[in-house]
Amino acid sequence: MSHTQVILKNTASQLLSKVITSIIGLVTRKLLTNYLGPAGFGDYVFLLTYSTLFGSIADWGTITIGVREASKDPEHRPQIFGTAIVGRLILSIIACLVALILSPLIIKNAFSTSLVVVSAILIIVMALKASFGIVFETLLQMHRWVFVEVSASLVTLALFFLAVTLKLPLFYFLLFLIVATLIACLVGLYHSLKITKLDFKLNPFLLSRLVRESFPMGLALIMFSLYNRIDTIILGIYRPASEVGFYGLAYFIYENIVLVAAYILNSVYPLLSQLAANSLGKFKKIYHRCYLSMLGLGLLAFAGTYLLAPVFVYLISSSRFFPSIAILRILSLSLFFSYLNHTTGFSLIALGKQRQYSLITLTALVFNIGANLLYVPIFGFTAAAWITVGTEATVQLLSLFLITRSVQSLRD
Repeated sequence: MSHTQVILKNTASQLLSKVITSIIGLVTRKLLTNYLGPAGFGDYVFLLTYSTLFGSIADWGTITIGVREASKDPEHRPQIFGTAIVGRLILSIIACLVALILSPLIIKNAFSTSLVVVSAILIIVMALKASFGIVFETLLQMHRWVFVEVSASLVTLALFFLAVTLKLPLFYFLLFLIVATLIACLVGLYHSLKITKLDFKLNPFLLSRLVRESFPMGLALIMFSLYNRIDTIILGIYRPASEVGFYGLAYFIYENIVLVAAYILNSVYPLLSQLAANSLGKFKKIYHRCYLSMLGLGLLAFAGTYLLAPVFVYLISSSRFFPSIAILRILSLSLFFSYLNHTTGFSLIALGKQRQYSLITLTALVFNIGANLLYVPIFGFTAAAWITVGTEATVQLLSLFLITRSVQSLRD
């Protein structure tokens, strides 16, 4: 099977997974928004965002670097896989503890201790589930990831339906999300063991190397997570919960559309890593093809989302979430830059330029946090949406400059 066919197969598998989980997710969000309303849904979004924010500490770039290292060293893949998974579990526990310690400074007093604790535990199970993606992505077996994602979505929907039927409070929705994610972890483990061995004996030297190599990428991911999530956190601190609900719904749609770009580049990334090490001429060709493809897809995503924003919002909510339409239309412009950023970002990492890339994300983070603190308390979700556009545009300009210079200097 050619490189193109492998990429298409893995991308198609991820898209199939996303189509199935998106359909299930639409029903789940419809259930949530109708039951919780804008304010209750806003509280749900805030707590989930809080978990995701600290989840970036657990990630620390180990998925991306783990895939790169396993792609380059097939002989030691079982050990790399096992050490990466155990290492990520350790990092997630640390992230959980940090989230609990900092919660009094960030989370409103209106949230009970039990809600804060269950949100923190969610960090661990989400990190564990994502860890199995290292195996599937490296071995170009992303069609197996479909089973992981679909099982998580189906169990979540079933348990949420139970919670709505029994008229349970918000705590149980987060608890059931943990249960569903744990079941997905078992599915991921089963499918991983079907295609490779996993050596869970922790190798301190290998773990140290992975963490060290991941350090710049980890900082970049934390910074990305901050500027992707900090607007929601600041909205939750300074504005009513209903505004968080409106913004959270629009951002949920936005993130799902962005995932198309992520899936494509996830499939291309192992190949880019191999070519960066062995064939720089072919690397340049693949990179240019990817960039032109994402340019066209980004324009399509922008135009389609802008025009269909009312359909998307009403499909997963009700007329009570009408303000989400305007937010989504602003975010549609950010989609264009985000699609391009996936290409430049993954390519820079494949070339080992993660340290330089981390400086780009730091610049974007400073702009994002400063702008959000300045304008969100006054203008609310409208400011948050436009700042997201500005942040993605900033990353694209800087990363495009760096990758262009890097590619031009490549020699076979």
